[in-house]
Amino acid sequence: MGPPKNAADVIESGSSDWSPTTRNKMKQYWQVGAGIGRWVLVLAGGCWYWQVGAGIGRWVLVLAGGCWYWQIYAPSVESMMLSHDAPHLAVEEQEEIMNYVPSATYKGKKVLELGAGIGRYTTLLLENGVKEITAVDFMEVYVEENRKQNGHFSGANFLCADVTTLQFPQESFDMVFSNWLLMYLTDREVEGLLCRMLSWLTPEGHIFIRESCYHQSGQPLHLSESYYHQSGNVKRTENPSFYRTPLEYASKLGQCCTIEGETYHLIKAKSIQTYINLYRNPYQLCFLAQKTAVLPPTTGLCRKSIVTAAAASTEQELNTALLQESIHGKTWGCYGGGESALVLARSTATFEGKTVLDANCATGGLVMHFAQEGAARVVGLTSSPVCLHLSLLHLNSKGKEIIAKTSFELSSLLEWERRDKFDIVCANQMPLNKTNGTMVLAKLRTLLKESGQMLISIITSSIKNSDLLSEEELRTLAASAGFQNIETSINADFLPSIIKELAASKETLPSSDMPDVQREDYVNKLQDQVEKVSKGLHQLTVLSAAL
Repeated sequence: MGPPKNAADVIESGSSDWSPTTRNKMKQYWQVGAGIGRWVLVLAGGCWYWQVGAGIGRWVLVLAGGCWYWQIYAPSVESMMLSHDAPHLAVEEQEEIMNYVPSATYKGKKVLELGAGIGRYTTLLLENGVKEITAVDFMEVYVEENRKQNGHFSGANFLCADVTTLQFPQESFDMVFSNWLLMYLTDREVEGLLCRMLSWLTPEGHIFIRESCYHQSGQPLHLSESYYHQSGNVKRTENPSFYRTPLEYASKLGQCCTIEGETYHLIKAKSIQTYINLYRNPYQLCFLAQKTAVLPPTTGLCRKSIVTAAAASTEQELNTALLQESIHGKTWGCYGGGESALVLARSTATFEGKTVLDANCATGGLVMHFAQEGAARVVGLTSSPVCLHLSLLHLNSKGKEIIAKTSFELSSLLEWERRDKFDIVCANQMPLNKTNGTMVLAKLRTLLKESGQMLISIITSSIKNSDLLSEEELRTLAASAGFQNIETSINADFLPSIIKELAASKETLPSSDMPDVQREDYVNKLQDQVEKVSKGLHQLTVLSAAL
């Protein structure tokens, strides 16, 4: 189908379902966008969209990013969620998100809700104790519907505005809450908004964001090796959305800094379980971050340096993780790879029908192995946005049956809160030492069901004055934490595995994406580990214990 000769022809002939008001607005929007780049006509679900080309990155028919897109939808839960399953889906999703967001972040607090739509979360936040809420959306009809539903609350305020130009005084809100907003903004708009949100927060205030990542809901995720280094914006043909990766969102949060030296601390992130259950889709993610003062006051030049350093740090961590996988095997970002890690899997009779937590999941190898071995439910926990990103990419290749019972979460183990408990808690090469050992084992104990089993491996050491635990000290700490039936053994597969990896790392051609010095540093660390294990100074110790 070739492009029409003029907009009026399309608006009049291709829009029989549009009201006269919508047709008039369409003509106005066309005039606004006339001459700005080339346009492409796309048929999507019976609706016509005009997309700016020539690198502009915005919609021609949009005054404030996405306006026309939403003009064709009536203000309803179905239009907000773009799903025919919305009535059922909304109840489960909203309950899950409200349970995930700590009530202390909003109860009795002043909250700014961006992209509030018809007020699905405005209602819940008000009903759950928000002192005052300012609900913002850029569609007047949605704002009025929200006002109709929630205007009777004394603390409710409603504002029709474009978030890309929105301004508030510093420290105006204790929390900023947004659901499906950033995915409709360009990278530059996201970065600017996140920085302004940081300034709007009171000290130690929080932001919650939820976004569709990687691809549109219900659509397959097609990946190539190069995708690891792409921007994450999947080609858009049916709506004005940017499908970024969770790593991109984490990186953008990390690059924000106020002149007072305040930044975001990413507390936790996870896939929305409701979408996994209903659609086998783990790519709906939410993030909770806190405003934290960790730096001295900055100048504009210093802030630019911080942004550059944060981006470089993320790139370095991603390069290291990809190097580890190239050496140790895909999904196995750890010394010894799968050969060494699977010793844990052989340390119990069966995972059939069990709920399992991998408390140090790296890039997901053990998590997906447990799911394939018949575990009823497996959760992988990591404190690394890079590992979360790579784990989700690897999960895509495992099929719907494995996706249905697998989920990954980002959090520090000691800060992680979980209502349900597990039959088995495991962790390969857990970073457990004399400094954190007591706290880590106590935390793992709280995550187990009665009669549950703990299976972990850690690098132990016979070197005096080392911060690493000895095998005997590990057993003593486990007993002090309340574990019983404590057994330790040496992983005999560890040394042959890392010797093989060291040889392979020296033969593998350097990656063009990794600086030589970074690669050499990692290979040197691997060689040092081989030498210490060969001399008996280090060993990989497996600990099995029960409640």
